[in-house]
Amino acid sequence: MSWKIKTINITNFKFFHAAFPLDVDSNNLLIYGENGSGKSSIYWALYTLFQSRLKPDAASVEKYFDPNEGENLRNKYSADGDAAKVEVIFEDQDNPAAADKPYEISLDGVNTQNPADSFLAFTVTSSDFLNYKMLSKLTDKDNSVENDVTDLFIKEIYPFAVFDNDYVDLNGNHSGVLLAETWHNYIFEALGQLKHQTGKRATHFDKNDIKYGRFKNLIRDFRNELKNYLDDISQRATIKLNNEFGVKDVVIRLETDAAYQFDLQRPDSLRYRDHTLHPLHIRMKAELVNAQLAEGRTDIIHLRTFFNEAKLTCIGLAVRLAVADKKYVAGGNLASVLCLDDMLVSLDMCYRVPVAKAMLSYASNYQLCVFTHDRSLYNMMRSTIKELGQSDDNWRYYEFYRPNPATEGLVEPQPNKREVKTTKDEIKKHLATGDYPAAGNYLRKYAEEMIKGILPLNLTYGIRNGEVKSLMLNDLYLKTKSTQADGFCKLYDINPNIMPNISKYLQRLMNPLSHDDKDVPIFRQELDDALAEVEKYEPMRAGKYVMVNRGDAGVKVFRMELAYMGATETVDFVTTEQWDYIVFPAPTGKKYKDCEIKITVSSSGHFVVDSKMRVKKLYEALKNRVTAGTAAPVLTPFDQSITEVASGTLLNAL
Repeated sequence: MSWKIKTINITNFKFFHAAFPLDVDSNNLLIYGENGSGKSSIYWALYTLFQSRLKPDAASVEKYFDPNEGENLRNKYSADGDAAKVEVIFEDQDNPAAADKPYEISLDGVNTQNPADSFLAFTVTSSDFLNYKMLSKLTDKDNSVENDVTDLFIKEIYPFAVFDNDYVDLNGNHSGVLLAETWHNYIFEALGQLKHQTGKRATHFDKNDIKYGRFKNLIRDFRNELKNYLDDISQRATIKLNNEFGVKDVVIRLETDAAYQFDLQRPDSLRYRDHTLHPLHIRMKAELVNAQLAEGRTDIIHLRTFFNEAKLTCIGLAVRLAVADKKYVAGGNLASVLCLDDMLVSLDMCYRVPVAKAMLSYASNYQLCVFTHDRSLYNMMRSTIKELGQSDDNWRYYEFYRPNPATEGLVEPQPNKREVKTTKDEIKKHLATGDYPAAGNYLRKYAEEMIKGILPLNLTYGIRNGEVKSLMLNDLYLKTKSTQADGFCKLYDINPNIMPNISKYLQRLMNPLSHDDKDVPIFRQELDDALAEVEKYEPMRAGKYVMVNRGDAGVKVFRMELAYMGATETVDFVTTEQWDYIVFPAPTGKKYKDCEIKITVSSSGHFVVDSKMRVKKLYEALKNRVTAGTAAPVLTPFDQSITEVASGTLLNAL
């Protein structure tokens, strides 16, 4: 089963007045919206429906649609009697015959709270909603106070945080409950069950009662489980921050009090206690790691007074994504949805690209819904989706624009939505309508997108009139066939004949059509044939996997090791450029780029540290070293001789 959101229906909720359907069709969503266009209302519609599962009763959800309630979220132009609702329909991609699962919240009914409905229960548990305002709650603290994030954890994270062990109740029974929120709530319920002394000391707890001791164990165990949970989140977030976001000098620390304080000795009297359960605090701190510091690192207690807005965003996002990683449930009878609203608005380009890649990587596990009002970020995200080899067929792109400013205050604002089609969709649309010149234009653009998605970045640029410029389609195509020393076919060790052949279409169809050359005969069949040939690039582009991105070149360390007849040679190296492989259609299969590397360690001293060479040349050199140049038997294959040092993962598993 692979459940995804099929449709979102919104009526009289926030920006949307008339019934507004948004087709998702089980795809990921990337939505650009100007301020005041309704973009965030879609995010909040999804959030409100998912959160309704956690509300105590239907009334606490229906109030959002009741015109007589001060907390209602109804559209301001709706009349009191107008229906209002949010509906989300899920479908099973793997089984089209399976019945859809519709969920609705409205004044007339809430069907999200059925205790027997495990689908939505697991879906809400495995899904997450992140926006910039939520992130700021992690770090937006005055310098005069500690960075206390207790309230945020209780409200946003406890409902989904699963501990390693359950609690023992006041009757001495194991509860079987691992959920932090349930355990936390039981603590306060149990506090009310504690026995008091009699007479003048009626306000005092009876310390001799067995439940008093069990209660102290209960809060002790909660604190210990919470500490383990926070330690795990801290470690996950730090790894994400350092390795994926490119913030390499920061260590995140989520800490709690040394103990859950309860019934403390009063400072003004040795005979009396305070009969109070004191709050257990969670504080977020950081360590700055730098060799120039006195001890190599220093504590950062007040994050906002030290880090700029970009790093604060990275820190907050790393923590929240670490929480999402920990709560994710794979497969089964559920849908995993991750919604991100304006997460990267404060990031400059040095962080935007790696963070965007890290966020988009979640599309492999989640149905990803990304919302932004930043046009440049939206365009960058679309480019990054292609760069990561994700198919446009798995995404829906929408753009929302604010109503005409000239009519503001005069007419009711209406949604102004435009679905952005893929380039191939545009080709097919123009072919269907007989607009062959337009189809040819988009065909050229489509071919450029496909080829740029396959070629290494440096092969997509050239020098023209002393300036570095993007290559045109004809030059890009020639690069895909090149067998020169730095040519594409040479770098990946492939036969150029397996590459699509679009040469006969370049002049006859693509270039003349771009100039609307009416003297060139245009035939539908030729365009269809050209499209079919360009489509052959798609599986190659989808099969491209980046093992070392450009930002990690020179950082990620690999080890190549070969052994034969007692002779062993080991060399550590880093890449000087992006390193990737492409899985070509059978029978060619996986082909690794012969990237340039720099030697960092040589076990024999034979290879000069800091010297550079191609990685496959190093492999051949090691083969010659361990076999002394004799006719060698089959040694360890190339992709099984190399290990990423940090993770211990073989190259063929990356």
